[in-house]
Amino acid sequence: RDLPQNIVMSEPVIPPTQLFIDGAWVDGMSGAKFKAFDPRTGAEIATVHEAGASDLDLAVGAATKGLATLAGMKPQEKSKLLTDLADLVDKHADALGRIETLNLGMPIGDATGCAHLGAQTLRYYAGWPDKIAGDTLPAVQPGLFTYTRKCPIGVVGHIVPWNYPVLEMCKMIGPAIAAGCTSIYKTNEWTPLSVCTMVTLIEAAKWPAGLVNVLHGGVPLGKLISSHMGIRKIVFTGSVRAGKEIQIACANSNLKPVCLELGGKSANIIFADADLDAAAKNVLMAFTTNSGQCCCAGTRVVAHADIYDELLQKVTELAAKVVVGDPRDPKTQLGPLCNPVQLERVLGYVRTGQEEGARLVCGGAQIGSTGYYIGPTVFADVTNAMAIAREEIFGPVGVFIKFTDTDEAIALANDSDFGLAAGVWSTSLDTALQVSDRLEAGTVWVNGMMSSWGYNAPFGGPKQTGNGHTNGKLGLEQYLITKTVSIQSKGL
Repeated sequence: RDLPQNIVMSEPVIPPTQLFIDGAWVDGMSGAKFKAFDPRTGAEIATVHEAGASDLDLAVGAATKGLATLAGMKPQEKSKLLTDLADLVDKHADALGRIETLNLGMPIGDATGCAHLGAQTLRYYAGWPDKIAGDTLPAVQPGLFTYTRKCPIGVVGHIVPWNYPVLEMCKMIGPAIAAGCTSIYKTNEWTPLSVCTMVTLIEAAKWPAGLVNVLHGGVPLGKLISSHMGIRKIVFTGSVRAGKEIQIACANSNLKPVCLELGGKSANIIFADADLDAAAKNVLMAFTTNSGQCCCAGTRVVAHADIYDELLQKVTELAAKVVVGDPRDPKTQLGPLCNPVQLERVLGYVRTGQEEGARLVCGGAQIGSTGYYIGPTVFADVTNAMAIAREEIFGPVGVFIKFTDTDEAIALANDSDFGLAAGVWSTSLDTALQVSDRLEAGTVWVNGMMSSWGYNAPFGGPKQTGNGHTNGKLGLEQYLITKTVSIQSKGL
C-alpha cells in the first residue's frame, strides 16, 4: 500500500552544512560534497561538505587550543556552557525534532522527546565540573604527602552512528566539556543535519571557539580521526566490524584508548507469571522503537512455554494496529528505516529467517512504493542458532524463542556475542533479582524493557558490545586520567 504524503507540518530549516572548525563554518578544502536524503521519499534534501585530512588537521589544532580555554575556566563557567546549551536545546526541541524527522525518519514525537532528553543529559553533566576530585593517600614514609588529581585526557574524537544524532551529541559533548576535553565530532554521513542544527545552538550559546569542531564524512574520515596523532582518545558507537578497525588504528598510531559501544542482540525474558497484557505492549515497543534502529532493542523475545502462544498472539494483534506512515504525522508510531542500505539489510534477514525454518507471523515486506518502510515483523519457532537470533538486524524485527525453566532462559539470553542489555518480566521479586544478577548484560530492565532512560546510569556492556561506558559518572570518567603527585615535606 502507498502511504499518505499530505501531512501538513512546519517545514524544518536546513542548517549550514559546512564544516565547523574553530568556531566558524568553513568549506571543506577539497571541495568534495555528499548528499543528505529524506528516508520518507528518498529525495535529496541537502548537500553536505566533506572533510579530509587537511580539514582534520585544522580541527585538531583548534581543539588543542580549546583545551587551554577550558583549563582557564572555573568549574561554574563550564557548567554554564552546558546549562546554556541545554536551555537552547529545550527551547528549540521542536525545530531539532523536525530536522531529525526529515533526515532520519524518526516519528516527530519521538524526535522531539529525544531532544528534551538530550537537554536533560547536558544538565546532568553541568553538575559535575565542581565535583571532579582525586584522593589524598596515606603516607607510606615520614614527610611524604601524596594525592591524586583527575585531569582531562585532551582532544577526543567522537565517531557516531546515524540512529540518534541529537541525543548522541549531548551524550558525547556533555561529559567531554565537564571533564575539560575538546571534541573532534564526526557526524554520520546518513544523518548530519540535526547535528548541524545543534552547532547553530552552540553558536547561539556563545561557546568559545575550538571546544567542539564538527566534520562530515564517511569511513575514510573515521579512519583519519582514529589514526591522528593529535587526538588522545576515541569514543565510538557503531558496528563491531568498524569498532575493531578503529581499535587497530588507535593502537597503530599513538596507542590512544578507545571507548566502544558496538550494539547488541538483547533478550527480553517473559516468565509465566508476568502481566501478559503489559508485557506484550512492552515487547512490541522494545523491538520497534525508532524502527528497531536501537542498539539495545529487545529483539529476542525469550518466552516461557506456558505463555508462549498467548504472548505471541497478543504481540501479533498489537503489531497489526501499529500506525506505520509519515514520520511528520504525530499519529505515526513507526517511520521508515534511515536509508536504502538498511532496508535491504533488514529484508535480507527476513529472507534468511525463512530459509532457516523460522515462521514469519507478520510483516517482513516493504510497505509503499516510495521510502524505506517496513512494518513490525515477528518470527516464531526461532532457535538461538539462527542468524536472526544471533546477529543485529537493526530493524523492527522480533524473534520468539521458547524456554521451559529459569536456567534455560538465562542460558539462552547469555548465549550471544553481545551483552548490552536485557529485559525480565515477572511478578516475583526473587525471580527478577536472581535472573538480573545472572544475566551477562550491562543494563537489565525489569518489567519494562527500554521504558526508562537514565542519563545518570552507565550504559555499556561486556563481550562484543565493546568496552567503556557512556552516561552517568562512568561516562564522565572516559574523559579523565589520573595524575599522582608526591611531595616531600623536607625542605619546604
